[in-house]
Amino acid sequence: MNGDEDDHDDADEEQGCDETMDPKCAPPRTRLEDIIGPDDIKVHLDELLVPLGVPVSLYRRIWTGIRARQAPSVLLFGPPGTGKTELARAVAGEASAAFVTVRPSDILSKYVEESERSVRRVFTTATQLARRTESTCTVVFWDEIDALGQARNGSGGVEGTISSHDGGGCGRSILVELLLQFNQLHETFMEAAANETEDEASSSPPPRVIVLAATNRPEDCDPSLLRRFAMRLYVGLPTTRHRRQFLRHFLRDVEHCVSRHEVRRVARATAGWSGAELEHLTREAVMAPVRECLQAAAQYRRRRRRRTNDEDELESSSDEDGDDDDDDSERTTPTSNVTTTTTATTPEASLPIATAPNGSSSAAGSEDDDDEDVRMERARSSLLTNLEHLRPVNGADFQTALEFILGQTTPP
Repeated sequence: MNGDEDDHDDADEEQGCDETMDPKCAPPRTRLEDIIGPDDIKVHLDELLVPLGVPVSLYRRIWTGIRARQAPSVLLFGPPGTGKTELARAVAGEASAAFVTVRPSDILSKYVEESERSVRRVFTTATQLARRTESTCTVVFWDEIDALGQARNGSGGVEGTISSHDGGGCGRSILVELLLQFNQLHETFMEAAANETEDEASSSPPPRVIVLAATNRPEDCDPSLLRRFAMRLYVGLPTTRHRRQFLRHFLRDVEHCVSRHEVRRVARATAGWSGAELEHLTREAVMAPVRECLQAAAQYRRRRRRRTNDEDELESSSDEDGDDDDDDSERTTPTSNVTTTTTATTPEASLPIATAPNGSSSAAGSEDDDDEDVRMERARSSLLTNLEHLRPVNGADFQTALEFILGQTTPP
């Protein structure tokens, strides 16, 4: 029974892999030269790409012994926001390989054995994509792999919160499946390297699967999983020179008048910041001119509303003065005239008098709505005019943005 289910699952995986390639798995356009970061990391990543671009005879002559005993797999670890994902995309772009991103949410499932089946499906799909790619290569990127390969504790369970409800059984099964798939990948790589000939390589080269993984906490990963990676590269925070490159890169498509001296000053003031944090700082700075236009439009609306309210108060006060004068004149009117007016009044004649205030209030309400529409339209026109004459970004905007971000992140 179990064997039939496994065969059925493998058939479903093969059938799913034969479908048209998902655009999300298409080879990226990112290259290693587009990544701002340490050159030594790029040199190590180039080692994965050399066997794809050299003749088979040269490959078989150089990649011998211990050089050919490990499948191409790299673990990128370091602080968050340092570009580990972009490095993985750049490797796939350099190799013109299909790129598959796997996150913990893509694997974890509440159903029994579904998570393990998802792990197997990832490697099966990667092999099938490699056969349909011109470069016969697929790059599989495991993001936050520490959530799937957590270290096992002394009782045989898995430390962490991934499977606290079942004593670590689910997390342990996922880790074991990962280790088995890495072993199978290594065996496949060794068999392909041993049986490969020039004729076979010229006709149909075997599919290659390159595995890259990223984590911010390598100490949480199981030691057995860490040993499966041929290279473990630390991706640290950018240096001052790289921070300057980041700032100039983020400002390349924005009109600005930030000088080199100001860029150096900002780079020195952001020591210890990651590339993602520098991007957030630049976004905050370049939005300063737009924010000024929005504030100017809001102030214009408030001034117009305040002016209208003042005019309404003046009109209401003048109307009250007129009503007081009418009351004084009525007090001096002869009694006979009052009696005549009272006897001449009928219910029919009093009806228009009762409806008159309603008509006046509705007219006043419509006038207020018209005034509000006029204010909105004028404020919008003022905003568009200011945006058309938007000032360039300057160094003071970066200083204001830096103070704003530090004020939010620094505790009082």
